[in-house]
Amino acid sequence: MKRLLFLISVLLCTEPVLGAGQGSPAAVHTHAGPGHVKLNILGRRNSRQAGVEQQTSGRGGEETEQPARGQGSSGHSMPPEVGGSVPSRAGGNGKTFKPVARDEWPSYWHKANEAYKAGHYQKATKLYSILVRSGLVNGHLYYNLGNSLIRSGRLGKAVAAYLRSRKLIPRDQDVKANLKFARKSAKDAIDPIEPSAFLKTVFFWHYGLNFREVMIAAGIFSLLFWILMILRLFRRESEALKWVMGVSLALALAFAGSLVVRIISPTRLAVVSVPVVQVKSATSPKATVLFELHEGAEARMEGEEHGWVKISLADGKRGWVREKYMELVQ
Repeated sequence: MKRLLFLISVLLCTEPVLGAGQGSPAAVHTHAGPGHVKLNILGRRNSRQAGVEQQTSGRGGEETEQPARGQGSSGHSMPPEVGGSVPSRAGGNGKTFKPVARDEWPSYWHKANEAYKAGHYQKATKLYSILVRSGLVNGHLYYNLGNSLIRSGRLGKAVAAYLRSRKLIPRDQDVKANLKFARKSAKDAIDPIEPSAFLKTVFFWHYGLNFREVMIAAGIFSLLFWILMILRLFRRESEALKWVMGVSLALALAFAGSLVVRIISPTRLAVVSVPVVQVKSATSPKATVLFELHEGAEARMEGEEHGWVKISLADGKRGWVREKYMELVQ
């Protein structure tokens, strides 16, 4: 199944090109692309590295086992933009923000990676966040941001960054590994909002491709179907043409259906970004407290009202939370 998804992505030419990389710093690393290589706008593939190393978690100083994922970038290399749309909520502080010009993005990318490798995680977080708020929509950027956030002790925002990264690069194993690690670091033993393994297998194209890839695939197979329809007018006796036309129609409908589901019923998640938050029965500070959630806990977002967010958990619990205490992933 993974090979089929990879083949589809290659045929669609939607996977970012890979670039030359250098040594991998320890711990949860700045990411530079699938397979532990960094991205370069010139696009060349280099060596791979992997492993699990013992590192300090950054949240309490204790020794924890963390996935050694990704690779720091050097020079002025940075990931190219990829498809998708993710709200750039990370790093906001309410102040007037002046976006960075596009020609300055490589410089900020380089500075952020250097800051991370030097152990200046808060500085790296600030620089990655500036790129996000300036309009760079890229799964590898959100991955790097998640790494710097979790190293800065901001678990909730890190989980949200990994979730945004996964939306854009859903097949990246580094993203999956670090998201899993971040979830295990959360205090609440709550099942994440995830589709079942059965659904992921049966509808692999829906869960294994990002929005842009699905849109391109739907367009390609729709175009192929109509081309075959025209050819069918001149070769009505061809059984092979008939079968290929049927397959192309089925694929076009499958990808189009995936698009419709994503647009009409998108999965909206909310992650607790403060140490503890009270979930209440109504949108009022005086409402009854139903239960509490701790930083890093994930919930499905069902609605918004006057600065409050209605959430639901996998076990069916529901309630209202102040939006300012949540990191929304839409």
